[in-house]
Amino acid sequence: MELQILIVDDSPAMRSFIRRVLELSGLGVGRYFTAANGEDALRLLDDNWVDAVLTDINMPRMDGEELLRRMSEDPVLRFVPVVVVSTDRTEGRIRNMLALGAKGYVTKPFTPEALRAELEHSLGVDHEPNELQAALTSAVEEVLETMCFTGVLTSASGPAPQAADSDPELTAELHIEGHICGRFRVGLPLKLAYVLSAAFLEREQVEVADRETRGVVCELANMMCGSALSRVGTKATFQLTHPEITAREQCGSLRRPAADRWFDLGVGMLTVSLELQKLS
Repeated sequence: MELQILIVDDSPAMRSFIRRVLELSGLGVGRYFTAANGEDALRLLDDNWVDAVLTDINMPRMDGEELLRRMSEDPVLRFVPVVVVSTDRTEGRIRNMLALGAKGYVTKPFTPEALRAELEHSLGVDHEPNELQAALTSAVEEVLETMCFTGVLTSASGPAPQAADSDPELTAELHIEGHICGRFRVGLPLKLAYVLSAAFLEREQVEVADRETRGVVCELANMMCGSALSRVGTKATFQLTHPEITAREQCGSLRRPAADRWFDLGVGMLTVSLELQKLS
């Protein structure tokens, strides 16, 4: 999945230069957004999900410091990693920006390798999952263990490994409404759905009807989503719509999951995606 990056700088020349450096770095950016100051950046972020923000500090109308403050206070934007790109090399400035929530700091001039390394570090490419990924993992594992008495063998971020068989898949999707808006999706092979449903209902698999299996999958999706959002400590109010079962081939693609993980349960792979779109 290609990245979406927002570049915030009051200099059109520097915005173009940063984009060119990113292209040279080979990071794999699919779409670039640009803004001339913090105000423009926040307006853009209201309607577009991005994987990371690269921002200057000194800008008119709203500088990089205030942009960081606003993003850290927002229940959705606080999950977007921010990397500061600035000529200011003073230790005090660097400490201050990191304290405000920046995940990285690059000083001008910089090389493609240096910018890519800082972005990869901020995105958690070679580090532990971010707060939202960790919350999602804990929520899924808790629900499976307490409701289905099932443990996870292993899990990771990104798309699940391709299954060897072609077992039909069930997908449950629900929407998040309120100050936080988004979608939550759980997908699993039909065989795994029957295994989890039998454990949930304390019955033999042959005794579980199709309708009951779909109901269990929806209930698991509802609990996983609610638990994940409650774990990140957001103070925003939200409500979850009733989950609906949708055939995998009929599902539209999520715009840009804020968290996307797969879980190997031994008898099949369970995939979970959480998309936070914008504030209502």
